[in-house]
Amino acid sequence: MIGFYNGESYYQFQDIGEFLSCVLQPRYAGWRFFAHFGGRFDVHFIFDWLRKNRRDTDMRIYCSGSAVISLTIRKLGTSIKWRFADSYRLIPGSLEKLTNEYAVEHKKLSKDFLSVVYNMHDCIGLYEVLTSFYDTFDICSETIATHAMRLFRMKYLKKGLPATHLNVEDFCRQSYWGGRCEVYRYDKANLNHYDVNSLYPYAMLQSVPVAYEGVSCDIDSCNNINQIGFFDVTVTAPEMHVPPLPYFNKRLIFPVGTFRAVFSSVELVAAIERGVKIEKVHYGRVFFAEPILREYAESLFKMKAEAEREGKTAVRYTCKILLNSLYGKFAQRRTQDLYVIGDDAPIGSFPLPHSRDISIVKYFSRAVHVLPHISACITSRSRVIQVGYMESVGNSLWYSDTDS
Repeated sequence: MIGFYNGESYYQFQDIGEFLSCVLQPRYAGWRFFAHFGGRFDVHFIFDWLRKNRRDTDMRIYCSGSAVISLTIRKLGTSIKWRFADSYRLIPGSLEKLTNEYAVEHKKLSKDFLSVVYNMHDCIGLYEVLTSFYDTFDICSETIATHAMRLFRMKYLKKGLPATHLNVEDFCRQSYWGGRCEVYRYDKANLNHYDVNSLYPYAMLQSVPVAYEGVSCDIDSCNNINQIGFFDVTVTAPEMHVPPLPYFNKRLIFPVGTFRAVFSSVELVAAIERGVKIEKVHYGRVFFAEPILREYAESLFKMKAEAEREGKTAVRYTCKILLNSLYGKFAQRRTQDLYVIGDDAPIGSFPLPHSRDISIVKYFSRAVHVLPHISACITSRSRVIQVGYMESVGNSLWYSDTDS
């Protein structure tokens, strides 16, 4: 069963060909069709059917891992396009949770896959959720990270952010790692669980590296207020229960002993205070720092708190996911894969092995918001905050997971 709601009428189909005959019309050209978790399920059925039955179209697909972010269908010989996107990439959470959080009229119903009403509630409920989400700030996007960046640039960015050379960008990206997920003890116990409230938004309140100043090996000059650096160093971490520095070896670990990696000065200064010895500074790059994310974080956190007091669950949830989505967008990778299906592959693409009609294009993004030194600073600061909490319980620490 396939459902389609166009904002006015609901349509039901039991055949993919009938569904596509309905939506792949000029009247819907330029539309975006959202399916929740569609990138892992719905889009695959559309792809298979079109590849087999419609040689008058080509397809272009952006993926993240094994999930499709968007599928664009174009009628050959024309500029007419239709786009299918995964609404989970925009508003993460189950559809049941979202229809409740946004308090829409058409709630997710108990599973009944043979029911027309069940499918209709899914389609119209998702439409109502997306409408409410977009209306909060009057911005439309396909992914939550893009939405957060557009909101930041439109309403909170006071001046343009200076770009850096790709060499600087690549160097700083080496220090961009996520949260700390580790097991410390395996014995049985009665445990207490603690979660840091808005850890990453809190880290956004302080200064972040903005304008590149140059090469330097002087860690001491980086005070986290108006100068932050990134340094390629060899360090020795002494035996301790909670080593403070990350190291990537197939997965992120926090070792003792001597090793070499690139760290932000935020994390290095905190590590030195905990007894880590800097054996050698091989190279470093420093930035002028400003709290450019503070207004965004404070404003959305205030809106979230007010919405919670007033029972406005939709606004509260929107602010929550936007607070946690901005910093990572600065670390977007420059090179992305675009899969092209059809006979009209662009110049520079090359066919995939064992495929008669699928080509891949390495797409290089020149987006001005790609500034990984900002993302690396936020995650570094968050790990430092986390370490402080973990140290406070000493050996009574069993497990850590990002911010809890």
